[in-house]
Amino acid sequence: MKKTIPSFMLMVIVVLLVAAPSPASNVSDADALYEKGGLLNYQKAIDIYETLLQSNPNDFDLNWKCARAYREYGETAKKDKVEGWKKI
Repeated sequence: MKKTIPSFMLMVIVVLLVAAPSPASNVSDADALYEKGGLLNYQKAIDIYETLLQSNPNDFDLNWKCARAYREYGETAKKDKVEGWKKI
């Protein structure tokens, strides 16, 4: 019984590590949201990019993609005449 507890814990840890989303899939998710377009998708993409940038602030691609999503968010808000679009 005592041997099975550490083995079980090790198995749980391995499963959790394998099941955890990788940063690459998060970038892919953000890229897919950006490609769909629309204010809500741009905002979700921005949130993902900013989260990834917290751990890697000097990543050129992430910074560029985040800035691009912000630009599209602002342009879409203006085009759709969202209330307060000038502040955006």
